[in-house]
Amino acid sequence: MAKHFVEQGKIKSESEFDIVKKKIDEICRLTFEAVKPRLDSKFGCFELFGFDFMLDSELNPVLIEVNTNPALFTDTSVQKDILPKLVDDTINLAV
Repeated sequence: MAKHFVEQGKIKSESEFDIVKKKIDEICRLTFEAVKPRLDSKFGCFELFGFDFMLDSELNPVLIEVNTNPALFTDTSVQKDILPKLVDDTINLAV
């Protein structure tokens, strides 16, 4: 994704996109912090949440929604690149 923004002239190098990723991480952290008392904790179980973001013209992330049942199908090349690693990482974390 960072490569796309470099090609579009929005950022000078892919490493500049780390700032965007840090903002997204902080939004996710704050979201979970806000709903922490309402989350159920079940021993031996985990849940995968899907956070949907948009970036404005200044590359500021805007949270659109959080899904408790994110789609894991691979209709696009981006999904084909990202989702298998996401599933592997999630399973490795849970095990």
